Amino acid sequence: DGGHFTLSAEGSDAGERRGSASGSTVVADKVQLFAAGQTEQGDSWIALRQGRGAADQPLTLRDSSATGKAVVDLGFAALTAEGGGYSERRDSGTRFAQSASSGDDAAVTLAAQPDATHLGWRVQGWVRQSDLSNSSAAISNNRNTATLSNSQYATPATGYGANAAVRKLADWGSLEAGVDYRATSGQESEYLTYVSGSPTKKRVAGGDTQQVGAYLEGAWRSGP
Repeated sequence: DGGHFTLSAEGSDAGERRGSASGSTVVADKVQLFAAGQTEQGDSWIALRQGRGAADQPLTLRDSSATGKAVVDLGFAALTAEGGGYSERRDSGTRFAQSASSGDDAAVTLAAQPDATHLGWRVQGWVRQSDLSNSSAAISNNRNTATLSNSQYATPATGYGANAAVRKLADWGSLEAGVDYRATSGQESEYLTYVSGSPTKKRVAGGDTQQVGAYLEGAWRSGP
């Protein structure tokens, strides 16, 4: 299998540009590979038309993302490894009003499909990370000046988990039982109540969660 590859590019006279690429291939009839990525930029226009002042600036966007996946046929089961990430920056139309976010994730899965004589099963582990910063501004009545009013400068968060399931097929339908564990940890940090361009307060908050679950699912098939 020679695989396939696609590439696209777009642009406009308004300052928008976008490009993407993806491809897949099969190696030695046992390994399937897939990858994709995209990027986008825009700085086209100022949102406010009437009453526009010196504090108003163009809306801008810079973002990119990529993902990859590999599936290996082990005979008794399929092993899948996948991961990806993204990054985004925005200017929201006035001085000091900006945001940025980023994240990445990965997962590994080992699974076997059920048939008339064998149980199907799946085990999986995954992890995900993200971060966000965001600032806002106070604008004067004539929109000529802007002052920083809040800066949420970091919100790192991590999530991870694992799950497992078994599945049985029969003439009458199917049964599946599974368990799931997931945990998260995050923190939010920001400066606020600015006076003369300097913050007078700082806030830090956060927390952790853990969840454990189990389920049993049955499906009955009747007719076409």
